[in-house]
Amino acid sequence: MKKRITALGVVMFSALTLVACGNEAETEVEPQVTAVAVEEVYEGSLLGSNRFIGQVQAGGQSAIIPKIPGELVEVNVKKGDTVEEGQVLAKVNDQDLRLQLEADEAQLAQARNGLKRAENGKTQAQANVSQAEASLNQARQGLMDAKSAQSSQQKAIEQQIKEAQQTVDQLTRSLAEGGASEEQVKQAEQLLQSLLASQQGSGSMAGAGQSLSSIEATVEQAKKGVELAEASTTDADLAIQDAKRMVEQAEKAVERSRERLDDAVIRADVSGELLAVEGEVGDIVSQQAPFAQIISLDTATVSVNVTADQLAYFNEGQEVDVEVSSVSGTQTGVVSYIASSVGETRLFPVEVELASPDEAIRQGMVATIFTEEVLVENERIVPTEAILEGQGRAFVYVVEDDVAREIDVEVIRFDSELSAIRGEIEVGAEVIVKGQHLIEDGSVVRINREV
Repeated sequence: MKKRITALGVVMFSALTLVACGNEAETEVEPQVTAVAVEEVYEGSLLGSNRFIGQVQAGGQSAIIPKIPGELVEVNVKKGDTVEEGQVLAKVNDQDLRLQLEADEAQLAQARNGLKRAENGKTQAQANVSQAEASLNQARQGLMDAKSAQSSQQKAIEQQIKEAQQTVDQLTRSLAEGGASEEQVKQAEQLLQSLLASQQGSGSMAGAGQSLSSIEATVEQAKKGVELAEASTTDADLAIQDAKRMVEQAEKAVERSRERLDDAVIRADVSGELLAVEGEVGDIVSQQAPFAQIISLDTATVSVNVTADQLAYFNEGQEVDVEVSSVSGTQTGVVSYIASSVGETRLFPVEVELASPDEAIRQGMVATIFTEEVLVENERIVPTEAILEGQGRAFVYVVEDDVAREIDVEVIRFDSELSAIRGEIEVGAEVIVKGQHLIEDGSVVRINREV
């Protein structure tokens, strides 16, 4: 009996020892770490999308009116054709217009020849002025030379008179002294009288005076020649001005005739599709009826009717997305018109213009206009999957020093991907978006940046 008790004690001691060792091993196990993915909290807005169903209308129709009346001699298009701006659609008989243009061009050539003759006349007049001025300068130089010669001759005569007077005086004194004869004195006195007579205008001096007057008359005549030449230059300038006016008038006449000739060509004023062509070769057209109707393919308009409350979603110039049935892809449109009053449907018409519509878009197709609405502004935005709910409250987990902290939040706007919240959470905080269902407040976590 004693042996059994001892054995039992040994067994119990061993069991206690094992239990103690087991507890010690449990306290040494590291806490469980949960891998999570996070997203940063940011401040922003949530936008909502609204849809409006409308119908595609033609971007615009243009009536092609002939600029001149006449017979169609050429028609290059038919109904349904696609045309480009400036493309020739048809031509009106232009025979009379061509004849008028030829006549105006001939008149222009004649006017230009007249201008050339006037310019040549001015050149000749300028040459005549130069020649007349040269003749005047020559005459003036001749007058100066004649006056100089006359002055020299006068001085020579005066010198001769002086010398003759001295000779007479000497011979008179010599006669008194008995040295000279009376005949010698008489001859000296005759020479003196002859020189005095020449000085008073007789003889060579008179001829020199007549020559000087003739030269002065030549100078005056040369002056008149210069004046006449200069007057002819002025006349030439006036003739050039008149000729230039004639050329300008003729050029304008030619320009008008060319414009009239070009008016005989009927062109498309816009790019688009021909809805109608009202004329065949041989038909008479006029400005009172359109030759063709073009619907523009460069632009299209989507018209919708909205309620007064929905007007707030539209602003003129606002860009919106447009989807057209049976046409793939999204078109970009601009709100071009917002009615100020209701239409027949008691709704407000709104028009959106498609600047570069897909070629497959046709008038009458159903189109959907998408507009954005600001649902929330300047709030904390987090991924919706980060928000958890339980026991009538909403909360998120925020990672702080590798530990998950549970923070209560108020959901301002709940959406499929992003939601707006309020609470004791800062912008830039990292909220757990994956692994949040495997943790609790205080759990140790490891952020997996690759998720």
